[in-house]
Amino acid sequence: DKNINFIVDLTPPETSYMVDGLRVKNVFSKNVTIGLQSQDASSKVKKLYFNFDSPDYEAKGIYKSSRLSMKKLPDGPYTLSYYAVDNVENKEETKEVEFYLDRTPPEFDAEIIGDQHVRGDKIFVSQRSKVNINAKDDQVAVKKIIWKYKKGKFKNFGGSFSLPKVLGKHEITYKAVDELNNWTRTKRISLILDLLPPFVEQKFEGPYIPVFEKVFISKKTRINFEARDIGSGVQEIRYKINDSNEKVFKSPFKLTNEGVYNFTFFSIDNVNNPQTPNMSKVVVDNTPPEIFHHFSNTGLGKKGAGEKELTVYFPGSRLFLAASDKKSGTRTISYKLGG
Repeated sequence: DKNINFIVDLTPPETSYMVDGLRVKNVFSKNVTIGLQSQDASSKVKKLYFNFDSPDYEAKGIYKSSRLSMKKLPDGPYTLSYYAVDNVENKEETKEVEFYLDRTPPEFDAEIIGDQHVRGDKIFVSQRSKVNINAKDDQVAVKKIIWKYKKGKFKNFGGSFSLPKVLGKHEITYKAVDELNNWTRTKRISLILDLLPPFVEQKFEGPYIPVFEKVFISKKTRINFEARDIGSGVQEIRYKINDSNEKVFKSPFKLTNEGVYNFTFFSIDNVNNPQTPNMSKVVVDNTPPEIFHHFSNTGLGKKGAGEKELTVYFPGSRLFLAASDKKSGTRTISYKLGG
């Protein structure tokens, strides 16, 4: 008699997986590798199959000995399915591992808190302005943000900061990294620190005359303000007259009522640097001078009657003319002879 010994193998292989590399829970970095290990106590493992499935990507194959790499996979959610078959065709039930591959660095940008003015490709700020850097990541937390001033060394960003109190251009370089070591590209922001206020002048269009600390004008004179700024530019000019409310200057104006007007005026630039207020005293003079005349003698007598009565003077008599003005004073006296 002959005996045949055999083993009935009805048990499929058992496969497990191992993950190495940087990850945060089920979010994997591009440096992660996945190893598969399958065991079968009887007929041994014949083949181990795997499949990467994603909305935008799919790859399948037979697992050998090399670990599965993430380096060529695009970003996105994945399901890794795998199963083994032994040498008597016992097939293991498919197992799955779900993960998200994150190769994308954080979104980040710098912002100015407070005074700022953009003109073309230039950004003007004041000493009160602060620079803030924001970063966010959709999958994992932002690990850190680093920045440097001009050609200095990078340092960790800990909160908004002011620029050094130096007039002119300042350059900030910054970048960020998430918990999976996905670094952003380097960004730069150039800012112009404006420390100087504008300069404003009060001007007069029409009759005017300065006398000591006063300026005398007429009701026909137009009052104007002109300001200039070497940095961010003039934002507005403000003024008030006597105890009235402060106004924003729009266009030249006139003062028609006679009297004394005390002006306070100043300008503000586009990053809110205010000028120290100026003061002026303007007097509106609408009253003409009073003219006086006097002859060098009393005359020979009278000629005519009533409104036509005239004084007759000696040949060679002199006529003296004078004028008096209570405000701005007399500029000229004009006369003509012969009617």
